[in-house]
Amino acid sequence: MGSQFLYGTLLSTDLLPFGHLGYGLVVLPIKPSKNGYEIITAAKAKDEGFLHLAQWLEKAQAEWERRRGSKAKSMSIYERLDRIHGLTTQNPQAKYRAIYPMSATYLCACVVENEPIEFNINGQKVRVGGFVADYVTYHLIPRFDASNQQHLRLAELGKACSQKVAQWLNSGGARNIRSIGVLRKRARQLLASELEEIDEKVKEIMPI
Repeated sequence: MGSQFLYGTLLSTDLLPFGHLGYGLVVLPIKPSKNGYEIITAAKAKDEGFLHLAQWLEKAQAEWERRRGSKAKSMSIYERLDRIHGLTTQNPQAKYRAIYPMSATYLCACVVENEPIEFNINGQKVRVGGFVADYVTYHLIPRFDASNQQHLRLAELGKACSQKVAQWLNSGGARNIRSIGVLRKRARQLLASELEEIDEKVKEIMPI
């Protein structure tokens, strides 16, 4: 099928305050365009010589129609994949993404840097096409004002928190904890003083 159609993503259950667990591997029929992605249909995949991708998409479309029945007539598998343009409007050129879950008891977020992602598949290293935000997460490219002291301090705090959580995870902080709620609680406890200052800075920027 080709590694150019492989991407890394994060589910909402992978997100921690200022950090995340490992990436998930997904196959997506897309290719980067100028400021977004272009959907590759089965017909287009055939035209461009991606025969295995075309066969996979044809099977996916047939399964979609079988499961959705009459509803599949109003929305193709490609339209569902790119519902409200949530996929094609993602910018593959963006250096950073701020990711947060669609829902959670306590909202958390982390920054994902646009850098190569490698997976170890059966002992072979595979570099994928980049990071794509999953539909159960929201993402944005925040605007930053370098002349604003609150923005500068928040950037410093965010960097410090990200490094602290990364060190915690790399040192085995997650261990065998399976509950994402417990992991997020541990991360918040680790960052208690930083989170308190972040809250104060955000209140200064956005009075509540």
